[in-house]
Amino acid sequence: MAYPNGVNDFWRDGRDHSFRDIADLEPNIDDIEFISVLIAHFINHEHVDPHRVYVTGISNGGIMTMRIGGDCSDYGEHSEEYLPDLPAYTPCSYLADEWAG
Repeated sequence: MAYPNGVNDFWRDGRDHSFRDIADLEPNIDDIEFISVLIAHFINHEHVDPHRVYVTGISNGGIMTMRIGGDCSDYGEHSEEYLPDLPAYTPCSYLADEWAG
């Protein structure tokens, strides 16, 4: 089991984080790449079955879980989101694409 954390305690989940009253001082962080590399490491070096990768998250992690399900299709089929916080004023194109499909 792995419990990764986003830099500065939040995931870059595709939303504008200005509602948090914080500035993203490191805008070039690619959390999708980080999660993909982490999963690949466990598959390649820790003998994890790629068909048994499960992703879950709460709140900001719930939105990140949805993004992993959309952007990392190799790993997102076993995902569950809990209490994803998606303010109505925050656009998320990857969710719109997922719901439309």
